Amino acid sequence: MTMFLAILGLVTLVGCAPVTVSTSTAPDADLSSRHTYAWEPNRQMGGNMDNSIVGQDIHTAVNEALQAHGFRPAAGQPPDVLVGYHVRQQNESEIEGGRWNFQEYHYTEGTLMVVLIDPESKRFLWRGSAEQLVDPSASGEEQAQDIQNAVQKMFTNFPS
Repeated sequence: MTMFLAILGLVTLVGCAPVTVSTSTAPDADLSSRHTYAWEPNRQMGGNMDNSIVGQDIHTAVNEALQAHGFRPAAGQPPDVLVGYHVRQQNESEIEGGRWNFQEYHYTEGTLMVVLIDPESKRFLWRGSAEQLVDPSASGEEQAQDIQNAVQKMFTNFPS
C-alpha cells in the first residue's frame, strides 16, 4: 500500500510548476515506417501499476499521443513498437542563505518516462521523460490533467 501511495503521489504533479521534458531518438530508428503498437506490462507495484488509476491515466494519455501521430493499437497482431513506462518519485531538498541565516526547503519531484521499443531486438527506439514537482493535495481530475499535459509536451516534437 505504501508503494501505491508513493506512485500515486508521483504523478500528482503541481499544475503551476513547469514540466521539464526531454526526449531522445535512437540514431537509426525509423519511426515513420512503424504504425502499430502494443503495451509492455509495467512491473511496478508488484505488477499492478497498469490497473491503478494512475496507470490507466498514463495509458489514456499515451494512447492519445501515439494515435495523434498516426499509430494505432496492434489489436492482437504483431506490433511495430512496444510501449513501456516507468514512474519515479524522489525527495529533494535545497538550502538557501548564508552561513548563519539559511532556510532549507523540502519538496518531491516526480518523473514519468515513456519508451518505444523494437519488439524483436528489445532496443529502445525513442524515450521521453517529464519531470515536475508533486502536489500531494491534487484531486484525481487534476492528476489526470497533469499526466495528459506532461505526455502532450513529451510528444510535441515526436519524430513521425
